[in-house]
Amino acid sequence: MTDTPRSENPRSDAQHTATPATDAAGPSTAPTGTPATGTAAAGTDGAPVVNGRPVTPTRQRQVRGALTRYSVMAYATGVMLLLLCVVMIVRYIILPATSGGEIPSWTSWVARIHGWLFIVYLVTCLDLGVKARWEPVKWLTTGLAGVIPVMSFIVERNRRREVRSTFLLDA
Repeated sequence: MTDTPRSENPRSDAQHTATPATDAAGPSTAPTGTPATGTAAAGTDGAPVVNGRPVTPTRQRQVRGALTRYSVMAYATGVMLLLLCVVMIVRYIILPATSGGEIPSWTSWVARIHGWLFIVYLVTCLDLGVKARWEPVKWLTTGLAGVIPVMSFIVERNRRREVRSTFLLDA
């Protein structure tokens, strides 16, 4: 490299100074002083930035699809979990109290269907978490919401609101 004075260098002095938004991959598009966390911020070109990466239309489309799949599975898992709770109450509390209570054969399928739906629900949680770049704790809490009755509905609403606002999906 030649010893050229900085004033002759085509790059400006401001580009040589490190900023908090600079990492090993290079400078991010987040403006200086703006934390590149889960909230959307405007980059230098006006495009929103999430977790230090610009939110492109392709990324918005991917997150929107993952969010839709997650929402469908959250509701399906929640409904099946509530149905499973009803079946368990009938099977182990109500019918044993009445002598000779016959358990319908279809009730054995409720637990199996819920189990398979729960596995698909976990996969959709992972899919949305990867696309939205969630922390592992958020993945874990979102996945565990599928084992607590009614909690999958509450967590789904919160995650949907959060992802929509972060990735500007309402527009």
